[in-house]
Amino acid sequence: MKELDGLRKGFRVSAIVNNQLEQGTVKWIGTIKGTMYIGIEFERAVGNQFPETSGAAPFPCSVSHSRLVFPEDVKRTGVQIMEQKKKLQQQDENHYLLRPASFLCLSDEVAAAGGGVVKGNGNMNHRHHKSQTDISISSSISDDDSQFVLTAAGLSPVNRNGDEETMELTEFHEKLTFFYKCCTQAKRLIKELRVKYEELPIHCRFEDCAVLNVNLEKVKGFKSEVEENILGQLDRCKLEMETVMRFPEILLPSEERKMSQEIQEVEQSFSNFDQEMCNEIEGLENFSVAYQNLQDFLQERYARFTVIKTRLVQVEKNLVKDESALSLRIKGIQSILSVLERDHDSSENSELSRLLSIVRLYDYMDISRMLSQTQDLILAENYLLQDVRTKRALLTEARVSYNNFMARYSKFHSWYFDYMKRLGETKATGQDFDVQYPSLVTEREEKRAEFIEILSSARSLRASIFDHSAVDQKIEVLQDQWKVLVEKVYRARSRKTV
Repeated sequence: MKELDGLRKGFRVSAIVNNQLEQGTVKWIGTIKGTMYIGIEFERAVGNQFPETSGAAPFPCSVSHSRLVFPEDVKRTGVQIMEQKKKLQQQDENHYLLRPASFLCLSDEVAAAGGGVVKGNGNMNHRHHKSQTDISISSSISDDDSQFVLTAAGLSPVNRNGDEETMELTEFHEKLTFFYKCCTQAKRLIKELRVKYEELPIHCRFEDCAVLNVNLEKVKGFKSEVEENILGQLDRCKLEMETVMRFPEILLPSEERKMSQEIQEVEQSFSNFDQEMCNEIEGLENFSVAYQNLQDFLQERYARFTVIKTRLVQVEKNLVKDESALSLRIKGIQSILSVLERDHDSSENSELSRLLSIVRLYDYMDISRMLSQTQDLILAENYLLQDVRTKRALLTEARVSYNNFMARYSKFHSWYFDYMKRLGETKATGQDFDVQYPSLVTEREEKRAEFIEILSSARSLRASIFDHSAVDQKIEVLQDQWKVLVEKVYRARSRKTV
């Protein structure tokens, strides 16, 4: 009703009657059985048979359904609206130009009674002429300065009486009004359900994932309730629209378009609400799944970490006494290292990063503790990985040192027995010991440096991963052998000297 804002009783208007411009004055604006009308008093008689319209009865220009006549209505009703810069051309401040292609005025009987139903085509020669636009008016005319919007109403053929037309108009108006009422109720229902939705306990942080899942089910249940209520109301609106569509001769295309827009508004409002709930449910589900997967992932990683540490303790539990035991330990350490490096590779870390990124997208729970635990686990894994790598390097180095020690130990051991054998043979053959002694002593002294190096490497092994007793035993053997060498040579020389 914004298009004719300001049009009131007393304003000057013009109307096209039989292709002639007629001047008049707005005498009244009122509502008759739910339909708004404007009454115009012309300055001269309109038509040959209705002289009493001059200064007497009004010109009934229908204003129905609060809609302005749109261009598409012209094709069906023949109503013309001057449209330039405004919906209706305003000739001066208080003068509006109305251009209906046909109009109705009062018949002789109606004029005397002050109201009734009249049919006409603007030709005024006879009231039973076929009309393009039939309009009903009533004797219940009241002054009303309400704002309004012009439209035209195409009514039934002229072969029906006025009472039938009035009943059809009344029924049409009631159906149309009820349709808009249904749409209003649907919109109000959506707003009310939105308020209830905002009150659901899903817009805060949850204590744990179990509480989140409980509220997720509440949201799903509420969504089902919303769909049932709103879709039912929407179906009702569409049904009422179909009822209104059963009046094709009355319903203007512009009104039909407005009804379609109302349905679309309700559908769009519901669609937005439904999409909002779907997004919320999807977010809760994604967070719940990602959070649970992250928990399972971390628990599995922590369990593997605990198993690895236990295995490492078991591998290092037994002391290394020989090369075979050393090889077994290196094998065990290498197995542990393989598991740690597998957990530390890009695929494992990528999965962890993916789960963490999903969880961080939402603010349903305080995940700071989980993130801290995750960081602690990653740091512990990294530390253990470096520790095991260091152990493997030490074991590899120890095996090289052990092999070198055993090679030199065996070589010295062989020399010792050979030396002792030659010393015995010298004494047994009765050779001049004074001749042999210097060379034997020199050979023994040459072995002293090698003997000291062997003892030093043995002590290094003793300080590493080897069993002290195993290394000490070999050191003791070496020391005893050297002691024998010294005693044998000097004792032999002493006996010879005596």
